[in-house]
Amino acid sequence: MPRGRKRQSRRCPERSRAPLPPRASDIAHCSCGHRVPCSRLAGDASCSRDGMAASGWGRGCDILIFYSPDAEEWCQYLQDLFISCHQVRSQKMRTYRLGPETSFSAQDLWVFRDARCMLVLLSAGLVECFCQPGLLPVLQRAFHPPQRVVRLLCGVQSEDEDFETFFPEWAHWQELTCDDEPETYLAAVRKVISEGKGSWQREARSRGIT
Repeated sequence: MPRGRKRQSRRCPERSRAPLPPRASDIAHCSCGHRVPCSRLAGDASCSRDGMAASGWGRGCDILIFYSPDAEEWCQYLQDLFISCHQVRSQKMRTYRLGPETSFSAQDLWVFRDARCMLVLLSAGLVECFCQPGLLPVLQRAFHPPQRVVRLLCGVQSEDEDFETFFPEWAHWQELTCDDEPETYLAAVRKVISEGKGSWQREARSRGIT
């Protein structure tokens, strides 16, 4: 897209299917040597795939996965992967499915603000959401500070759009690709949670959040 074009005339990429993740049965043992069967996911109380409007959403989420429907298989794969590693499985994990018609509740905003790691599955469908004036301002606040944001390129490349026009701190997000090894995904999430633990706890205490 030419840089001189105004935001309102921006054309987002056509919706395309994100590349398929590895099969759940192919998840290798992580470096900690533990693996949990993928069937465990359906009964894990720390995971929700129904969005934050459902009852039971609380504050202080450790890992929050943002995705659109065209990256749902990657969202499921990453949940399986994280649960397979005991060093990550203990973290409180949530997912948020985003679409053009999404509306945010006050409870959503609390969870966005308190999440310690924001994992953004960057697919064509999610980029379309960035083009929605009603969604972008909330997402700009949600994906801050940038040190807690990790993006996974799911069929979209960083050079496909001038993403800094959406998110000025884009360059400070960690970047992963669909070709990375499972251990790379685990290491990125563990790093963000570890480095942000103290600041997240101090911020929560300052707001009176327990």
